[in-house]
Amino acid sequence: EVHTTGVPREKRYKVKEGQHPLITIDSIDESGIIDDEKIYYITGKKRPYPKGSILLVKDGASIGKTGILPYDAYVMQGIATLICRSNVDESLKYYVFATLKSSLYKRVIEALGYGATVQYSITKDEIESLEIPVIEEIAKDVSRYMKEFVENMYQANVLKKQAVMELENYILKLLG
Repeated sequence: EVHTTGVPREKRYKVKEGQHPLITIDSIDESGIIDDEKIYYITGKKRPYPKGSILLVKDGASIGKTGILPYDAYVMQGIATLICRSNVDESLKYYVFATLKSSLYKRVIEALGYGATVQYSITKDEIESLEIPVIEEIAKDVSRYMKEFVENMYQANVLKKQAVMELENYILKLLG
């Protein structure tokens, strides 16, 4: 299921306080991980997109950039949200994520986005028409590797934050 509506790209939505995370294109790093230091927050909106949704940048220079939500969150306009149906095997989303992260699919998405306008852009219909072949012989392994990659990247992010915080606290003690 593909959703292409998001929070408008307006300054009033770019705040560091609120109830729910708001993911922007800049929030998605090149590995596909959501950088918590580059998210905003929003209050009073409808239901956020569910954890595990796949994000696909559909507009601009970052077209084809993909991410995966580590928690329920809202997304800014310009990002399509792909939600796996409840009857779909959970591991299949990691296979889809891996496929969209491939350089081959990035080129396919860029080609779809190339049009008469100056800015790259793909539509909901074009995203829905993307065919992702499930190669039975490798699908489970690819899914497992990608899931492990995502989990390890988030764990690495936690460790990075702890290291930086410890260093900053030590420096502040020396200065204080």
